[in-house]
Amino acid sequence: MECAFVYSLCRRIAILLVGTDASYLKTAFYMKTFLFMAAALLLFAAQPLLCITEPAGLSGVVLDSASGTPLAGASVMIQETQKGRITKGDGTFIFEDVVSGTYTVLIRYVGYRDFKTQVIVDHERFLSVRLVSAMIQTGEVVVEKERAQTGLSTQQTIILTPAEVDEHRGQTFSELLKDVPGVTLLQTGPSISKPVIRGMHSQRILILNNDTRLEGQQWGQEHAPEIDPFAVSSVEVLKGAASVQYGADAIGGVIRTEHRAINLGGFEGEFSANLFSNNMQGSASLLAESGFLENFSWRLQGSMRKAGDAQTSNYMLANTAFEELNGLAMLGFKNAEREISATVSHFGTRLGVFSGSHIKNLSDLERAFQSERPLVEREFSYQIGLPKQDIGHTTASLRLNERFKNSSVLTLNAAWQQNRRQEFDAHRPYSDSLAAQLEDRPAYDLSLTTYTLDGTYEHVPFKNISGKAGVSLLRQGNVSQGRSLFVPNYRVYSGGAFVLEQWTQDNFIINAGARYDWRGLTSYRVIDNAIVARDHIFQSFSGALGALYSWAEGWLAGVNLGTGWRPPSINELYANGVHHGTASFEIGDTELRSERSVNLDVTLRFTGERLRLDISTYIMSMPNYIVLFPEAEPTLTIRGAFPTFRYRQTEALIRGFEAQADYQLNHLLRLSASTTLLRATDITANEPLIYMPADRVRLASHFHWTENDATTDLFSEIALTGVHRQERVPQGVDYVEPPPGYFLVDVSSGAEFDFLAQRFKITVGLTNLFNIRYRDYLSRYRYFAHDAGRNIVMRMTVPF
Repeated sequence: MECAFVYSLCRRIAILLVGTDASYLKTAFYMKTFLFMAAALLLFAAQPLLCITEPAGLSGVVLDSASGTPLAGASVMIQETQKGRITKGDGTFIFEDVVSGTYTVLIRYVGYRDFKTQVIVDHERFLSVRLVSAMIQTGEVVVEKERAQTGLSTQQTIILTPAEVDEHRGQTFSELLKDVPGVTLLQTGPSISKPVIRGMHSQRILILNNDTRLEGQQWGQEHAPEIDPFAVSSVEVLKGAASVQYGADAIGGVIRTEHRAINLGGFEGEFSANLFSNNMQGSASLLAESGFLENFSWRLQGSMRKAGDAQTSNYMLANTAFEELNGLAMLGFKNAEREISATVSHFGTRLGVFSGSHIKNLSDLERAFQSERPLVEREFSYQIGLPKQDIGHTTASLRLNERFKNSSVLTLNAAWQQNRRQEFDAHRPYSDSLAAQLEDRPAYDLSLTTYTLDGTYEHVPFKNISGKAGVSLLRQGNVSQGRSLFVPNYRVYSGGAFVLEQWTQDNFIINAGARYDWRGLTSYRVIDNAIVARDHIFQSFSGALGALYSWAEGWLAGVNLGTGWRPPSINELYANGVHHGTASFEIGDTELRSERSVNLDVTLRFTGERLRLDISTYIMSMPNYIVLFPEAEPTLTIRGAFPTFRYRQTEALIRGFEAQADYQLNHLLRLSASTTLLRATDITANEPLIYMPADRVRLASHFHWTENDATTDLFSEIALTGVHRQERVPQGVDYVEPPPGYFLVDVSSGAEFDFLAQRFKITVGLTNLFNIRYRDYLSRYRYFAHDAGRNIVMRMTVPF
């Protein structure tokens, strides 16, 4: 009775808040709202105390299935609570004071198949688990992934489970990551966003889409990852330099996406649909798959979305409509020793570029900088006018995972991909009749074709040592066919090799690795009616040393020291012209040198029965950091007036602090808080480094209702995000001062239930509940407009 009363009271508070017309609230009232919502969080927190359940316990031992030998250093994870343990020298583990309920336990150890099982905990429960060698096939073991794992990583790694991906699937792939501490978004309008990890983005972040390197980020900050959010099953974010295993592109971090595992069972599928109120968007995805001929499997997936103009709290963002059509086909083979999959996918989108960012003359550009509203506005429309972009990314990959009798593993991945980008500007210097004839001819027409081959060999564990070695090869070429030339035609050849070893002893892990990479880039430009080729050769070593130590139950401390490098990309070297997507004029520098980084990061983790704490601090020194810096004056072209930016190098020092805490009051309620602080300094100029994420904090309350006959996994969540004004900027160099800080409230609720003998999963969420007007410092359109306002998002998933 008390629980129902408290819930009813909280519900009334929420209704009152939603009914408030927040668009006219003053800044002083935002703080009152924050305090009021914090009180509501405490009220939510008090509720489960009236419904408290008795704690229980879970312990066990992990053994080799053949010899019965204890396995030390295996990772044991309770997926619902994200609590983890490392088995001790005798193979044992223990979770104390586990709240009664049903949990999924996942156990991983290098050279063995993953073990996953459901456990009902209502008293002290003991598990005796015998892990099966990778060569042995048994129906008693449920294999979640075939990839061998090396236990817990010494680097800070965040994994989004399939359930979390489903709950946060948005308009773009990057929106899946927006709530991860240390990750922010670099946005170019409402339909384009890319992840920023500890201030690093674009060419400094390697994105692996189902183990294939995504090669489409070379042309600047505005090019979002060409990944269909519906095709993603899980996501792993590795923070900090990972250059040893993944190469020069991973100097700032790695984002790995996984598709669903190969299905050798009967026919099954999934239908998903999303609706967004802000831009009246509808999207849908249909997946079907089945096993056949005992060891073979096929999968087909298609998705589409169509959206109109987005809107801020009080005006439309003209020409921000977009449409998207994606497809995927996979054929797989799988047995006890071998897994082979061939995948072909296509990502295609057409999107409008915000009309208010393309200004005709310098005086209007200055007026746009100072105006509270865009100079160009229109009523809501699904029409995609000029300027616009057409983007197509096609990938074909062949992946082999071979397990040998001695438990070693060989992984090969060969891929071909082509990124076709066409950018249409708003300028038409011809007569009307000729303009009509040339309307479909883009200003820029870039076609980037890439071939990659990656191989990794995980050797047989020797005593307490496990590890891997690998090679990477790449061949890439770009062809420009548009009316203008933003970057020249070019060709790239690169290769790299690495070795990475890990030693495990009881609760202590040490890993070390080294890598060598070579890259050759040849550009082709027309100078005085002759083709002039210029070669750029880059080569260097990367190295890393890390340690992880558990000195007490639930406590882990990790430290990593590494050095990595990154060669300058083609746009940093040769860009010279209007970049239509970002509405800017960019100028490269052909004399840029490779970036070099030295990184030190320290992580402290605590995993108790109710509290999970993750604290990380890091420092990165980059003597040759490449920055896109604003010029003193805009550039006037026949296409209009644009803010102008030039690539240059400086010495940079980046420091940061990240913390996340989750507190499970009982099996009903979880409270969480996270914060991200970053300080970046331009050592050469003795001033703050420009275009770095602002400090932010997030508070959330996640309430998971108990199951009943009709509904399971019923949850409600409220999240409060505060972003501080970015005050650490070089003075007097940017075209517009950093915008004020802002405070956003998001709420969501979802459930799984059966209807007409069919399972449904539905989620309803409200982002920017109070329809706050704000501009984010990392938005490329903050010069001209505010960010999007309130958005009601409905998601539905129906497996069949």
